[in-house]
This record gives sequence, structure tokens and C-alpha cells, in this order.
Amino acid sequence: MTFPFRTHHRSPAFRLADSCDWCALIESRANVLVTGVAAATDALLHDALRHLRTPIQYIACEEGVTISAPAKTVVLRNVEILNGIEQRTLLGWLDRLPADRKPQIISQTPAMLYAYVQAQLFDQALYYRLNSIYLEVLLA
Repeated sequence: MTFPFRTHHRSPAFRLADSCDWCALIESRANVLVTGVAAATDALLHDALRHLRTPIQYIACEEGVTISAPAKTVVLRNVEILNGIEQRTLLGWLDRLPADRKPQIISQTPAMLYAYVQAQLFDQALYYRLNSIYLEVLLA
């Protein structure tokens, strides 16, 4: 699979708002919500590729959400734009998977997604499923 991230950027092109061992967090296989401008979140994900389980499926949420069965890592870009039906479909899919087949979900958003939850624009249960680990990413 070809990832849509720039392959010529020099690392690190990002920094985290809080210092942490982001590699260990990614390798934990927990779901991760990555917030920041696209250039910063793309840089983090480019550097994280070697820590992610394959196969990796990349989904641009503006094109809808269809997840392939064999994906071990799913990257959801612009997760904040999912409508209510897409959010419920994604949550239902996550709920139906057996524990041994659950992929790691990496969600990217430029938005403070919890504000969407507070405004009832984003499903609270889905938010907490996607936000096991929260990383705020800034440009370096």
C-alpha cells in the first residue's frame, strides 16, 4: 500500500504538545487520536509507519468509511467530518469485531474533537473508543 504522506520530508517535522515516548504509545496497539494541522499529523504518521502493524488501510473520511477485513491498522483522516450515520456504522463495526481481530485505529483531525462531542456533532461512545491515547501534534 502506498501511503499518501510525503516521503521526502526530514524528520522530525513535528513535535508533541506534551513530552512522551510516542513510539511506545503507538506500539501499545491502543487506538490513538492525533490532533493537529495536517502537515504535523502526516509527519508523525510517516515516522510511525515502522511501528504500525500491517496491512495498513488509509481512509480519507471525506470519501466515506469502508474498512477492509484484513487491516491490522486503520488510519482515519479527518475523522471529524463523519456524519451521524457514518459514526454509528464505524462504532457498530468496532463493536462486532472479535477481540483478536480488532485493528488499531489511528484517527487524525485538525479539530478539537471533544468540542464536537459537546456540541452533539460527534458520538460520545465513538469518541472514547478512538481516543484511548491522545496526541496533540505541532509543527516543529
